[in-house]
Amino acid sequence: MRGVSLGTGAFENRETLQNFPPTIIGVIGNVFKASVFLTIFLYYKFKIKIRVFEIANYSFLVYFILESFLMGSRSTPVFYSVLTLLILMHFGKIKIKLKYLILLLSLGIAFFVVLTEVYISRTVEFMETRERAIEFILMKGSYMDYTNLDKGFVKFVLSLDSYYLQSFFVGLASFLAYYLHSVVEYSYLLDHFDSSARMGTHTFFVITKFFEIILGIYDGRTYEYIPRLGKYTTFFGDIYMDFKYFSLVFMLFFGFWQAQLYKRAVNKNGFAIIPLLLFLCMLNFIFPVFNLISGGNGLYLIVGFLILNFVYRLLSHINFSNSAG
Repeated sequence: MRGVSLGTGAFENRETLQNFPPTIIGVIGNVFKASVFLTIFLYYKFKIKIRVFEIANYSFLVYFILESFLMGSRSTPVFYSVLTLLILMHFGKIKIKLKYLILLLSLGIAFFVVLTEVYISRTVEFMETRERAIEFILMKGSYMDYTNLDKGFVKFVLSLDSYYLQSFFVGLASFLAYYLHSVVEYSYLLDHFDSSARMGTHTFFVITKFFEIILGIYDGRTYEYIPRLGKYTTFFGDIYMDFKYFSLVFMLFFGFWQAQLYKRAVNKNGFAIIPLLLFLCMLNFIFPVFNLISGGNGLYLIVGFLILNFVYRLLSHINFSNSAG
């Protein structure tokens, strides 16, 4: 509907998306990607033995991951994969044993290398050669301003004959720079953010976009208020831009909301909310690096989980009432 093709590169696809306004179907579709994780959860919760359902669920999940690859995203495939692993661990499908840890580590490294190779290939699209692409990633990446790498390390990576080893070291260095630069950039943001508080329209932009598309007044998103665009500023950077010194109040309510979700899941048989809790575990874990509400399609999943939980409880209540009647 928006001109994206499976046969084109990530940068071309992104440029195509920028030239076509988002549609209400696209927003709703992103929200209901959460249904894949909920149905996987319910499949194991009720010990359903219909194999075709399981295959269908994982087929959709793999497609969503591949779709993210085609858009040049690295974070979304990782978060989708980790959330799936957490669901499987919740039901004991993956046990914490040494052989499983070794297997997961091996698969994780392989997945990590593939993600990095995709990133390098994506960069080659505008840097023309692999060598220039690797130099750009390691020396001029947007997150390298205050986390510079030694030039000797870059020469070492380029001297490797194996593309897989190159991808591994490029990915490792990028990961460390990603992880370290967020706190520094957050400090920079506190000193240089001179705009008024965005009152939630930055972190929760998806909700604003949804209603603007419905009303026909959506005209794109501007970022002129961000001091350094394209940088991670930990979880708290986005919250600060929205609420400034009232960020502490937001965090208190955010923590209270998570506690209520946990109590509902434990005390009120609200097991359908557990996939959301598992997602929030990821969100909390990467506080020092990234805001998973505003990035990685996080808010789409949160809203999707809440809607689907409500629908599931409503249908369960109707089914119970009919059975009692």
